[in-house]
Amino acid sequence: MKTTEIIDILVKKGYNENHAKLVAENLVGIEQCLLEPLNKWLIDDVETEVEYQGISINKLMKQNKLKYPAAILTIDWIYKDPKKALSILNNVV
Repeated sequence: MKTTEIIDILVKKGYNENHAKLVAENLVGIEQCLLEPLNKWLIDDVETEVEYQGISINKLMKQNKLKYPAAILTIDWIYKDPKKALSILNNVV
């Protein structure tokens, strides 16, 4: 999905334009394995549970009050930089 399409969807879901742009730019670069859950949320508004390294989307959303896209980006961060991400998250989650 293109960045502009993601921005439009995020704005329709209540994001302001600037925040939608920032989130969309990050979402287009997520790991391949996270694309399907992201697309299900963008298209069908279905939140698919994903867990990696003991951290799950639901846990992030509940304990850290993250929205679904932010939780997906956090899981993506764990994929890309597990040592740093898990170190920080283990102090927060």
